[in-house]
Amino acid sequence: MRTIVPGSASARLSCRLVPGQDPDAVAALLKDFLRRAIPERFRTRITVLPGRSRPYRIPTDDPFQQLAAAVLTEVDGTKPRYSYSGGSIPMPGAIASALGVNTILFGFGLPDENMHGVDEFCRLSDIERGMAAWRLLLRRAGAMMPLPHVQGPDDQGRSLR
Repeated sequence: MRTIVPGSASARLSCRLVPGQDPDAVAALLKDFLRRAIPERFRTRITVLPGRSRPYRIPTDDPFQQLAAAVLTEVDGTKPRYSYSGGSIPMPGAIASALGVNTILFGFGLPDENMHGVDEFCRLSDIERGMAAWRLLLRRAGAMMPLPHVQGPDDQGRSLR
């Protein structure tokens, strides 16, 4: 049996933020904590990588969130269960920040499908349910929105209907 002590070590950390937390502030706090926690006799290098995103949560009373719940209830025959989960999807927060609109996210995978694992799989029935739900959601969302008036190639104003 050999016993050795490695000459170096490294770690990569990822922080899952909740609404109200600022990614830059959390990164600075984490750097400060690590600098204080690691004994001075160790040489350290702490690098904050690019790609930070703001946390995002859509309110449950948002009209499109309620529409999504109604669609999922119709497709599945049962009301959806709201859950909060960490993830690294930067676009919803960026869209909310830049445009002031909410983004709906819903998926159709089940816990036993091992999302992002080497043995990940997806049931065809889930794909079919997802397609049915998205079709219904887009139809109903479109019915809720007024259509813009656009100029055609002959400069005649027309509706998109």
